[in-house]
Amino acid sequence: MKKNHLPIVIPPEGENPEAILQQIGQMKTEDVAWKEGKAWSLVYYVDEAHDQLLKAASGELFSGNYLNPLAFKSLHHMEQEVVHMTTNLLHGGEDAVGVMSTGGTESILLAMFCYRQRAKKMHPRITQPEVIVPVTIHPAFDKAAVLFGLQLRKAPVDKNRRAIPAEMEKRINKNTILLVASAPSYPNGVLDPIESIAAIAIQHHLPCHVDACVGGFMLPWLEKLEYTIPPWDYRVPGVTSISADVHKFGFGAKGASVVSYRNMDYLRHQFVITTDYPGGIYISPTLLGTRAGGPIAAAWAGLKHLGEKGYLALARKLMAGVEKLHQGLETLPGIVVVGKPCMNLISYTTKDNNPDIFVVADQLEDRGWMVERQQFPDCIHLTVLPTNVEVIDQYLHDLQAAYTYASAHPGAVAKGNAAIYGLMARIPFRGMVEKSVEKIMTELYGANSTDEEAQGEDIAKSPFWMGALNRILSTWARWKQRISKATLFTWLLCLFVLGWFTQLEAQPYIDPFQVRYMEASKAPKGAATPFNHLWAGSDLPIKLKEDSYLILSPTYERWQLDLNNPEEVYAPVQSFAFPVALMLPIEASKWSLTFIPMVRWNGEKLFAANTFQFAGVTLATYARRPMQKFRFGVYTSGEFFGLFVVPLFGTDWRIDEKNYLFGTLPGRLTYEHQWSNKWYGGLTFRAPTSSYRLANGQFLRLEDNQISLYLDYYFAKNFCITLEPGYGVMRRLRTGINHREYLTDVKWGDGPFIKLSTQYRIRW
Repeated sequence: MKKNHLPIVIPPEGENPEAILQQIGQMKTEDVAWKEGKAWSLVYYVDEAHDQLLKAASGELFSGNYLNPLAFKSLHHMEQEVVHMTTNLLHGGEDAVGVMSTGGTESILLAMFCYRQRAKKMHPRITQPEVIVPVTIHPAFDKAAVLFGLQLRKAPVDKNRRAIPAEMEKRINKNTILLVASAPSYPNGVLDPIESIAAIAIQHHLPCHVDACVGGFMLPWLEKLEYTIPPWDYRVPGVTSISADVHKFGFGAKGASVVSYRNMDYLRHQFVITTDYPGGIYISPTLLGTRAGGPIAAAWAGLKHLGEKGYLALARKLMAGVEKLHQGLETLPGIVVVGKPCMNLISYTTKDNNPDIFVVADQLEDRGWMVERQQFPDCIHLTVLPTNVEVIDQYLHDLQAAYTYASAHPGAVAKGNAAIYGLMARIPFRGMVEKSVEKIMTELYGANSTDEEAQGEDIAKSPFWMGALNRILSTWARWKQRISKATLFTWLLCLFVLGWFTQLEAQPYIDPFQVRYMEASKAPKGAATPFNHLWAGSDLPIKLKEDSYLILSPTYERWQLDLNNPEEVYAPVQSFAFPVALMLPIEASKWSLTFIPMVRWNGEKLFAANTFQFAGVTLATYARRPMQKFRFGVYTSGEFFGLFVVPLFGTDWRIDEKNYLFGTLPGRLTYEHQWSNKWYGGLTFRAPTSSYRLANGQFLRLEDNQISLYLDYYFAKNFCITLEPGYGVMRRLRTGINHREYLTDVKWGDGPFIKLSTQYRIRW
């Protein structure tokens, strides 16, 4: 329940400046201790003298507004000097041009906007422009795609996390307007093969943008220090633009980046010019109108203050820290560095994610470190900053302790808000992740977001399904590397499938206990095989939280096939199955999910050797209206004859108060009509199919398709008996030894049957 909050308003009278600064100081006590080296990103700090210079320079033009460069010529002068210092560092040549922006995201947005406008003018036939990027590209490109109506086509990367030029080229088509590469990618610090990507761009007459927001002010110095850095900047033919952040390793104040172009033929498409505004002609070179003068002045001052000598000294210091960190990580036998980083960005994980890297992350946080968790693969990111160099020994010591704890507690899973991110890194349904993150953000930026206690409580209350699923997936992550690829493939499919029991989710009732007996006879003029079938089962729902349920459904069945030819009589076969259904709503949406893994033993003798099978299910349910739901899924089973995979479609539709349509095909579909509180009836279709291990080592494959009328009579509250006459069609019996190799394949014969059942039933 939401707490009552007092409105936050502008105070009626101004407060004392000292009191205001005291409040700020109090708020800062909850921030990460970045000056102590506890943060491995976010703050790019040199020393106190440099920091004071940036503050002073920013203060000189604190009130300056770069909306009008003619009014603040000082800012225009500073911006152009910052741009040209940057382009010269990147070997841009005399024609290179650019603008300053508020950060890497704006620089990327500007480049994407520029190339979209360029394509509109040069290739007006392109109505759905596409940009080819590696999957490791910064999410600012996704934001640009959303804002500017572009489509990103993401290409895979290799095992070292580098873009694969051939994969990018495969995605080029008539709608492609741009190729993008990273120098380096932020997650793993890996430099993409920009020479090859730019060559492809030239071949296809396309521009190529290099995102060097993190590396633009570091890679040039590393090259001067004789580190091996492949060409990536304007020296590479085909590179047409580069984004580089001054406020990262340019060590400027926050809010300063540069987006540069090889020449004005590109930059001019970035300008927005409005000529019919009553306020006069309006020209905007960046996304913003009003542009703060402080960050521009601080960026200019920082570049001038450090100079080439200062930047080289900082680069040398940082890389010494990187080498020390690498050496320390190598002493931990279970830790591996992801990819081949080219600068002071490192990510690491555990071998085969064992122990769980996010449990290691939790332990590091408990020791006071701010941890950046990453995904694909699960790992921890480190950007080595000047503040980190002196605490690397302490970090490695704490990492050793965290790793030791995680190894000693293999059942541990990520906890708290860290568990939420850990799950997001593992969960295969990215729409679920998006909804969950959206909920967190609405709490952070909601009307009551200033109440820190309530805000923390709300965010910590993650949906139940996230905690439960995190445990399942984290356990899976630890075990998946121990399974052969073939078995892994089968099990992976099984985790996302539904079986014959999917009516559990799609029906207006549940049966905690049911027994069915079926007797099939030979048709008067047909060749049907007489048989009988006994089935007993239970659906036991356990409410977990709100609309989340766990349903246990043990079942037993027995088939007796009485063939007319005594030489071909099959022994009775039987089955014990134990499905477990997890029904999970997706909050704030019309969707829900059902996962149903199932183990079973099918054979002439129960629990005998080679009778075990594993099957499972996933159902995605869409509630079009409260009384009308549609389901989509796939059924997978590791049958004796091979892997069996079937797509599924179903509905749960209360047509009106007396008529209901429910079920999931091809397993079952039922129409039900209510005549009174005691009498129900209708039409149903079932398609039982399974394989059974015989005592001689062969398997028996049984297939039936049953169409029937049924009548339910409730002789007491919740107690029901059912009479169900019907007809079986397209029946088959097969025997075999190996996968897909049948020894016999006979038609079972169409014919009538009658089914009797009794059940304890709970209707909703």
